[in-house]
Amino acid sequence: MKIIIYATHSFGTYETLIQHPDVICLGFGTTWEGFIKKGAVICDYLEQLPEDEIVAVIDGFDSYIRKTDGMVDAFLQHHCRVLVSIHQAWFSNHYMDKKVFSECKDGNIANSGLMMGYVKEVKQVYTFMHRGPSDDDQRNLNIACHQMPYLKIDTACSIFQNCSNMTEVKTSNAYICQIPGDMSLHRIIRFIGEYPKYFKSEMVLLGILVMGYVILTRMKSLSRILTKVRMKARVLLSMSRDK
Repeated sequence: MKIIIYATHSFGTYETLIQHPDVICLGFGTTWEGFIKKGAVICDYLEQLPEDEIVAVIDGFDSYIRKTDGMVDAFLQHHCRVLVSIHQAWFSNHYMDKKVFSECKDGNIANSGLMMGYVKEVKQVYTFMHRGPSDDDQRNLNIACHQMPYLKIDTACSIFQNCSNMTEVKTSNAYICQIPGDMSLHRIIRFIGEYPKYFKSEMVLLGILVMGYVILTRMKSLSRILTKVRMKARVLLSMSRDK
């Protein structure tokens, strides 16, 4: 079974991944042009394969292949055409992840870094991921869930598992694990630049609260000034009466 990765350069787990005999690397030596370009390159490669072939497409920098024997049989037990991993929350509040990435089925969020399925349907999913309504491939994947009934999330982590650390990877029963990138400075900058558009209503509410706080603070300050003015006026009035 072919395990496809996309990597423009060596980083993370890349050097380990390419040692595996089933791994095929796309894009190496080219310039990184974003996740949408990545999807287009993968689709071009899939066009060369038989539509009934089963392949896996995994992240080229964060993935760990623990085993592959029996992986296809395990996939067939899911009775679906495409299987993806379940997303591990970026934020402490799952609400924020859903705002950014939308949601797939049963309230779960699909992760685009680990995928397995028949070439025909994987190609359809990846086509939607790089041509869908969003400029974020993972958001498009979750939107695709509602349009492609053959797409399923591996909620039991029987084949794919997104882990938080190497301890989880080493103790996992999954065939392939992934440790999604940490909240690095680059990722934080990307979040600030790309994701605020998904929080418009929250930003409006926050703006109203901040404005209300500023107005209330100024009113309290004005009230204190007026109190001081009244007190001074009373003193002056009292002094004029004494004269």
